[in-house]
Amino acid sequence: MELFQLNNHVAIVTGASRGIGKAIAVGFARAGADVVIGARDEEDLVTVSNEINDLGRRAIPVSG
Repeated sequence: MELFQLNNHVAIVTGASRGIGKAIAVGFARAGADVVIGARDEEDLVTVSNEINDLGRRAIPVSG
């Protein structure tokens, strides 16, 4: 992960409530990024947001 550090960056991930989108959003957070996550299901977004927050990063869920 040393080659993939995203400290002080913000990532935007759509389709982030599950599957590949969720894995990408969590991966960005593990690399140090704060993440804006978007999807249709607000409940699932809150779950992913909490997981990202538990990693010490900020997550902003946007449902639509």
